[in-house]
Amino acid sequence: MLLMAAPDLSDQDQIDRIVALQKVLQDDTGLVVWCNCAADRDKLWEIIRLYLNGADVLKGDAESPLPSRFRVLLIAPAQATEKYSHWVRDPFLFFQRGKRSVGLVKSKAAKVEDGTWANKYIGKLNIENLLVSTNDQIFLPIAGGNMLFDQGFILIGYHQVASYYASNGRSQVDDQIKKSLEAQAGFKRVIAIGEKAANEPGLLPHIDLYLTLTGRRDTRTGKYIVLLGECFILNEQHRSNTDTQNIAKGINRYLDSVLEQLVAEGFEVIRTPLPLIGKEPSGKTYLCTYNNCLVSCGALSKTVWLPRYTFGIGTEPWYEALKTAEDKCASIWESMVYEVRFVDANFHSIVDDNGSLHCITQELLRWV
Repeated sequence: MLLMAAPDLSDQDQIDRIVALQKVLQDDTGLVVWCNCAADRDKLWEIIRLYLNGADVLKGDAESPLPSRFRVLLIAPAQATEKYSHWVRDPFLFFQRGKRSVGLVKSKAAKVEDGTWANKYIGKLNIENLLVSTNDQIFLPIAGGNMLFDQGFILIGYHQVASYYASNGRSQVDDQIKKSLEAQAGFKRVIAIGEKAANEPGLLPHIDLYLTLTGRRDTRTGKYIVLLGECFILNEQHRSNTDTQNIAKGINRYLDSVLEQLVAEGFEVIRTPLPLIGKEPSGKTYLCTYNNCLVSCGALSKTVWLPRYTFGIGTEPWYEALKTAEDKCASIWESMVYEVRFVDANFHSIVDDNGSLHCITQELLRWV
């Protein structure tokens, strides 16, 4: 069960991203879509029914009992109009207590407008045969997108948590982060990513923009495989631009420091393309973050969903270079026996706000 949000129906790109992702999700995955008011929910219900031929597209009030089986479930407050954003990854973290029990931990680092989301609605969802409960005793000191975990370790973004380390003590903060996962057993270490680097690049505020956990181990070394981005300037006309060069060099200095840290911690690291685009005519730069993806690593099948940054930009002079980077990313995942599914929608309108596919989705429940 996956969560997304459509806070503004004038944002056609977000609606397209929701539909495009649903079309490539596994058959047993239900997509919950939040709307900020009932009127928007009802309009979006009509739109998505047309896109998806009406099959299993349901709607309901966030405060009322909801079904557990659906293709798409649109929810909204029954009466209120809220102002929550489409960044559903950062305000809270779901963890599974059992097949039908889900816990929720709130983040202190959520965007201001998303701060009440968990208490008022998401933490009180009444989905048939699914118990959702909120832990009000422990708060994540970091945003949900600045935390990745698997197989006994937790990676967090150092620069966001550094002030908590300074004021509360490192061991206490690390213990709080471990406890936030409650029933997820076996987390023995918390690794603060970027600790060795003096500065964190402004284009990489969260680790999920440049790091991806694969759930795989190297067959030769037995080490856990992590994918780490490596920046390069995509537009040929920007490669001689001093400002753009300095941005790319600064990003790679930071990522090289992260590489050294991960290797020292015993990880196997594979570098993946992280294209930097100089946007015309403003000259603003942004990253095509293929690391910001969704991963499902099961015993019987393994799937990765990647944003298709080449979608709709075939006339751009840098299209072929971006296509080469995209193909390389796909081949890396395929070498680890993953099925690669691209989400065909416009992600360029969201990445210049430092986010992509992983940032606008949140795993509510995984059936084991």
